[in-house]
Amino acid sequence: MAALAKRHFPALDGIRGLAALAVLFLHVFYGSMYSYLHEIPLNNWHGKADLVASLSRYGWAGVDLFFVLSGFLITRILRATIHQPGAVRDFFVKRASRIFPLYYLVLAIIALTGLSLPFLILSSMFLMNLMPLFPPGREYAIVWSLSIEMQFYLFWPFVVRASTRRQLGLVAAAILLLCPVVRELMIWYAPNYQFSWVRIDGMAWGVLLALGLEAKGDSTFLPISVIAMAVGTAVFLSAILGKAGLTVSHQFSIEMVGAQIFSCGLVAFGISNPGNKSILANLWLRKLGEISYGVYLIHPAMMMLWDHFDPIVHGSVSFLTISARAGFVAAATLTLATVSFYRFEKPAASWINSKFKLRDSTNAEQGVIALGPKDRFPR
Repeated sequence: MAALAKRHFPALDGIRGLAALAVLFLHVFYGSMYSYLHEIPLNNWHGKADLVASLSRYGWAGVDLFFVLSGFLITRILRATIHQPGAVRDFFVKRASRIFPLYYLVLAIIALTGLSLPFLILSSMFLMNLMPLFPPGREYAIVWSLSIEMQFYLFWPFVVRASTRRQLGLVAAAILLLCPVVRELMIWYAPNYQFSWVRIDGMAWGVLLALGLEAKGDSTFLPISVIAMAVGTAVFLSAILGKAGLTVSHQFSIEMVGAQIFSCGLVAFGISNPGNKSILANLWLRKLGEISYGVYLIHPAMMMLWDHFDPIVHGSVSFLTISARAGFVAAATLTLATVSFYRFEKPAASWINSKFKLRDSTNAEQGVIALGPKDRFPR
């Protein structure tokens, strides 16, 4: 099983790059051209502007793609290592060494601009996704999904260690059944999609993929990927085409299920093409996947920097301004994320891991905050 965990799938790095692009696309276009909450345009968009806004609206699905990847990769690693001496400790240290340095650096810098006290307290403990339970305040909202990731990392090793493969599959299946029900209930009482109990089903899809790979190998994954992507697309389109009879919250809930199933199929497709010939294993996509953590964390700060000098004014913003801002944010983010990865994140993680004298128990890829296949420090 350890040999299975060390097997690398280059296409998954490319998929991670696509997920980062989707989220960036969402924020620099749709998030700047529409009101998120009510989907109200900040101007009368027409032609290309309206098309870009309409397409970028669905960039939120990149987060669910990250969640599916995390469920798959983390389960795969844990299944291979969990019964080794010190495995849980090593897992937590490796996750912390990868997540904490850039996370707390970005928080510290953004805190200088003035953030609400509840946000600072909750985000410092990776509980920012609970902010809707507190009075609204100034937030660095992007970290809500990292809170869900960390919460998953904290409890999942113990579930894996206590479960057989069959039991783990049943747990994942139960999550897949219960999460949509909880989402539907919350629509009526307190609609919000930042809570772990309404988003963790994305990771459950990844868990099932990991267990399937372990049990059957990757020979069956190509037909599975085609079916899953077709079903996911059908569910997604059903929500879009049938939105006239749905509230925005109900539509989004159905879209989310479709996005998760499609993401599951996309990851399965990446697994079924283990070499470098897949289009998803494109070098540039893989490089983007390598720095995806920095891209995810840094790009909202670059949006804030632009807006400090050229704020978006309701009703007067032009698509040319939006496009210029998007170009600046993309260029600045990619540059800073690349520098951060090679000059800060890798050295920081290596230093932390060396202090704990970790064994390099696996070289497998790891979720939303993954490193590339050729990185030489413990993961």
